Amino acid sequence: MKTIALLLVSLLTVHSQQPVFQEKVLVTVFYESHCPYSVEFITQKLYPAYKALTSANMNVDLVPYGFTKYSVDDNGHYQFSCQHGPSECYGNRVQACALAELSDNSDLQVEFVNCAMRSANTSTSGPSVSPVQV
Repeated sequence: MKTIALLLVSLLTVHSQQPVFQEKVLVTVFYESHCPYSVEFITQKLYPAYKALTSANMNVDLVPYGFTKYSVDDNGHYQFSCQHGPSECYGNRVQACALAELSDNSDLQVEFVNCAMRSANTSTSGPSVSPVQV
């Protein structure tokens, strides 16, 4: 009986010393700064999940583009059209700029977008809700 117990303890010790390789889950979210469904998803689903799982388990790629359409005029300039109007295009640009500035810190990106999406006017809330000065 002692031999079996010793063997079991030895196996458990060897097994517990095996390295655990865990890949982060990559979540890419295409969203719109003025879309009520985007606001709901980010503030009520994505943000709580990110906080619960932590950045050690999850990489989030936030893309404020959604259903934006674009065209190129004769001079090579891009023209954008957003589902919820020009203010949404502006809000998307503000958030894209902030995300680019915070590109080395996923936690701050998620915090910023969650805060901006909770704001009453997401097209102008960038500077006022930013967790950092950029």
